[in-house]
Formats: sequence, C-alpha cells, structure tokens
Amino acid sequence: MATASSSVGVSSPAKELVLKQEASLLLYVEEQIKETTNVLLRLCNDRMKKDIEILTSIKGIGETTAVQFLVEMGGTSTCTKTIKSSLRCGPVR
Repeated sequence: MATASSSVGVSSPAKELVLKQEASLLLYVEEQIKETTNVLLRLCNDRMKKDIEILTSIKGIGETTAVQFLVEMGGTSTCTKTIKSSLRCGPVR
C-alpha cells in the first residue's frame, strides 16, 4: 500500500508542480540547444562553406551532419582532399 501511495498515478499538487517545472526546464534547455547549434552552424558555415557544400551535395547528408563530420575530421584543410578524392572514386559497394 505504501508503494501505491507514492505512485506517479496518484494525484498530488506537489508532484504536478514538479512535473510542470521539469517539463518547462526541458523545453528551455531544448530551445537553448537549438539556438547554440544555429550559432555554431553559422560560424562554421563562414569558415567551411565550400566543404559543407561538397558534403551536402551527397544524398542524405544535411548541413548538421556535414558540420559534425568536418569538426570530427579536424577542420577543412585536413579533409578537403580526402572528400574530393572520395567523391571521384564513386560509391563503394
């Protein structure tokens, strides 16, 4: 019986308040993540515009994936030649 009284399904003003606050916090954090991502994408676009255009020309690769790939590769100078040579080789089967 003690377990049932602390169940999520039990009506409690305190639990409802905490749930609303947690949901509000989650929405706020998600919005901040989107805003930060957009700022970083704009900054990266300025520095890696040509490489991003090359990568996004590949079917299924969007701007976010292209930027993540370039960051993982260490920037534009190290991966531009690799990307271009890979594109010349064509699809791998």
